Amino acid sequence: MGGSNNMAVSAQASETGRALLASDSHQGVGHPSVYYYIHLSTKAVGGDIDAFGATFPGVPMVLFGHNGQVAWAPTTSLYDVADVYLEILDGDTVSFLGEDVPLIEREEVIRVRLADGSVEDRSVTVQEVPHHGPLMPAESLGLPLPLNISIRWTGFQARSVARAFYELEEAQSFDAFRGALDHYFTGGMHWLYADVSGAIGYSSFTSIPVREVLDPDAPPITLLPGDGGYEWLPAEGGPDPFLTLTRDEVPWTTSAPDGFLASANNDPVGQTDDNDPFNDPAYLSAIFDLGTRVQAPARQLSALIDDGGVSLEELGTVQLNTLSRPAERLLPYLSQAATRRPDLVDAQMAEALALLEAWDYTCGVEAVEPSLFHAWLAVLIRDMLGDEGGGLVGDLLLAELDARLVIVALKMVTHFLEVTEADLDGIQSGALPFPSATGDDYFDDRRTDVVETRDELLLQSLRRALDELAPIMASHGADPNDLDTWRWGLWHTMQLVDPAEALVPEASSARLAKPGGLYTVDVADYVLARDGALSASLDVDNAPSNRFLFEMDPAGVRGLMALPGGFSEHPGDPHHNDLWAEYINGQYRPVPFAAEEVEASAESVLSWAQGA
Repeated sequence: MGGSNNMAVSAQASETGRALLASDSHQGVGHPSVYYYIHLSTKAVGGDIDAFGATFPGVPMVLFGHNGQVAWAPTTSLYDVADVYLEILDGDTVSFLGEDVPLIEREEVIRVRLADGSVEDRSVTVQEVPHHGPLMPAESLGLPLPLNISIRWTGFQARSVARAFYELEEAQSFDAFRGALDHYFTGGMHWLYADVSGAIGYSSFTSIPVREVLDPDAPPITLLPGDGGYEWLPAEGGPDPFLTLTRDEVPWTTSAPDGFLASANNDPVGQTDDNDPFNDPAYLSAIFDLGTRVQAPARQLSALIDDGGVSLEELGTVQLNTLSRPAERLLPYLSQAATRRPDLVDAQMAEALALLEAWDYTCGVEAVEPSLFHAWLAVLIRDMLGDEGGGLVGDLLLAELDARLVIVALKMVTHFLEVTEADLDGIQSGALPFPSATGDDYFDDRRTDVVETRDELLLQSLRRALDELAPIMASHGADPNDLDTWRWGLWHTMQLVDPAEALVPEASSARLAKPGGLYTVDVADYVLARDGALSASLDVDNAPSNRFLFEMDPAGVRGLMALPGGFSEHPGDPHHNDLWAEYINGQYRPVPFAAEEVEASAESVLSWAQGA
């Protein structure tokens, strides 16, 4: 999924002098909603929990929200807590440190509900490498060659994180908040904190294994040799059988010199700034998000703070930011290419370039520039990288461009555009070598007899993108010859598809134009290309699965929320889809918390009694 965003603003940086917290998590947009909001209170029966926030259906605790004193919200940290090994099998043994180690086999029975409602027991044989973990069934990998792959993951330890959430619901201070997260062993998160005293903070503790070696030639984010040399160090006491980073080695802070803290699955401490995540005292990860979803909020929050402080409503506008950081970084190179090679720019390309050069990089549904940019980006990735490996990269990897693959390709494209900028004339003339580790020229299409330059690649990709996009836009009602009609909202849409649709008409939501784009703060990811061509429709498959904003007022926390769809899981219920249009349009509803507020806003009450 897309990960999530969160932001905390200190009392000193807010308009009202109270701390603020914002969260939108990206766990998909199923229907009914992945999350729902609950107010969980045990006060009436002598308990000490009184918390509001988001949870999963069936989970009797607030996963993130507030308890009247403190508020907390996560984004996925992407810390590297798993390794994948290529095992050497010989019958029922694997090779490890020069010895044959027997596999462990066990039968697992899975109860499967059939279409007629009956339940069938199915038995599965699981093979496990004792020192690593389970072997993945070959059929589950979908690889062209059979490989014996095992996975070692910190989450395979028999532990529960429920205690962490229980203690978060009761926390009254940052120390208590951080102490609760000491029990969050699995599923690392960037947790932000705010309280009614005006303080904010950050913690990200989870079990992160210490590897015996960090080899740049066989980094832990790739397939590792399973026969030894790339193991986790053994434990020296503690709850894990392997050594983990200490509490203080995992990033945390209560300092916010800029007046705010923000995260969006990004590198929290800059380990990857030098392009080497393995040369720091404690290795965290090498697979962080690009950082585009944290840069835009940082810029916007800084401006609001300089202008007198951030209000709760203004924090909502930050959460709804649709600025495309990839467009902001890449399009200047396209403009430079057009200036350098006007002979390659025809009339329609000139019109597209003029639109893109005047664009503010925001992805509103009425704008045409997001359509032009995202189409060009897809074709640029395909043209630049598709010829690698004799064309196998294009045929096998780039035929379907989803958001996770685009982010990897985007890093390569951006890197080579940046490192060739200073010496471009020399590189394009052949006087200087291409600045890649192998010397291979990534701008050249090796499938042709000529050597293409960077300028030619950028401009030819634009020409191809316009040609591919025209019939797609025509299919959505636009004029294929009039770029001003190629509105983003025609191509980029979202619908919540309810499984009950086949039985209950209109159970699913309406299909609506969705603001945002790839890696915007208001995330709206999709599959950009299918079967090697632009997708006919950009159906959003990852967007915020909830949004909330809290102002930590000691007199009563003020909350605003949005949810895709509605609170009711029942098709036909008036609250099944009633929040859908508000969610798409960036609207929020107030959240009652005090008992009198809840009673005043109640529409209906459902009560249970013990033994009834």
